Amino acid sequence: MRIVKQDFYDKFLCAADKCIDTCCQGWQIIDDEGNVLPFVDNKCPKMNEKGLCTQVLEKGEESLCYICHMYPRHVEEYDGVREWSLSLSCPEALRMTICEERPASYVVEENDEEEPMSDDFDDFDYMLYSKLEDSRECMYGILKNQNLDIYKRMAIILKMSYELQLCADEGQYFDMDDIIKKYEDISYIEGIESLNPYDEFDEHSGILLELEKLWEDWNDVLNKIPDIKSEKKKSIATPMMLENILESMIYTYYLGAVYDYFIYAKTAFCVYTVIFTDRLASLASDMDDYLRIVYKYAREVEHSDENINKLLEYWDEFCK
Repeated sequence: MRIVKQDFYDKFLCAADKCIDTCCQGWQIIDDEGNVLPFVDNKCPKMNEKGLCTQVLEKGEESLCYICHMYPRHVEEYDGVREWSLSLSCPEALRMTICEERPASYVVEENDEEEPMSDDFDDFDYMLYSKLEDSRECMYGILKNQNLDIYKRMAIILKMSYELQLCADEGQYFDMDDIIKKYEDISYIEGIESLNPYDEFDEHSGILLELEKLWEDWNDVLNKIPDIKSEKKKSIATPMMLENILESMIYTYYLGAVYDYFIYAKTAFCVYTVIFTDRLASLASDMDDYLRIVYKYAREVEHSDENINKLLEYWDEFCK
């Protein structure tokens, strides 16, 4: 089996009482026996006054239930491939993902581990998966081209994914190679018009109001949308930060199109995560406040199948 990880994945360590938030409240946690943990005042009863887990302090991290032990680690499974990432809904994972001014890279390992989900891959579309892998590598290359404005890079990969979607819909997988080759040509992609984040937010942010609300304080962020639209304030994020958020999202979600064929929708889901979070955080007073809005967005979206599906369906309509 091939194992892929973000290069900082194994360096992750829970910030514990130094975290700007806690993952021990607000969630619905199901233990290994399928029972919902009985939170008290919306907090895990095992959390002490310092925000630390008493079970970890007494018995060690290995004693935790699967969900608590895994979070914020995330895994995507393909036939013969397992890709690990860190969820942006964790403040420390988010900080590690975006705050270091360096391009993303990955660690790839091979091992003899038996594939536990092999029976689930009987109908796996190897041809499509191969094209998705190749196109994702092309997207990585585009995202790392810092001679291009970050919003131009977003526009390029959106246009590319739209063309790939049309080919996939017709079953013309071999034509996808020509599209990938075309988008590897810098002289071609330089002519593609950049996205305007202000216009894009004004046009599409209404979908955020239609999503399931998981946390009460998320309404405080959504209520600022009219002010965000009117003020058009410049973000405090650097282009590299936006690049790192987008590459992390594409790494995590794009290849999943092999299962549902949402090539364009998944790409748009990733691109507009960057636009939405950056615009929502445009009124942030400092970097901690910026990060707080981004990880809250991730909590609202990434941890709700209903919200993910609604967004994918929304973006898929643009390919009809």
